[in-house]
Amino acid sequence: MTPAENNPIVAARDLGRRVTTAAGPLQILSDIVLEINAAESVAITGVSGSGKSTLLGLLAGLDLPSSGEVWLAGQRLNDLDDDGRAVGAAVVNQDVDAVA
Repeated sequence: MTPAENNPIVAARDLGRRVTTAAGPLQILSDIVLEINAAESVAITGVSGSGKSTLLGLLAGLDLPSSGEVWLAGQRLNDLDDDGRAVGAAVVNQDVDAVA
């Protein structure tokens, strides 16, 4: 069953994010599976550098995963271009000083 059929508002399947650094490849996220239903509250917690912001950016469609897929309101974000992904979610910056 796809997330679109199960109807969560946000879903991730086997989500991964890898970047290339001067020291070589860095795996930030690996094999994330997540479903968030409408009216459900979820907290993403972890130590600094654990991938929280990367995960939220992927779930909001701000970036594309290196592996896996993200669904938002029944739409597979992997299938959308930058403009299509920009329509679905809003993100509040975690750094209050950046807004001033």
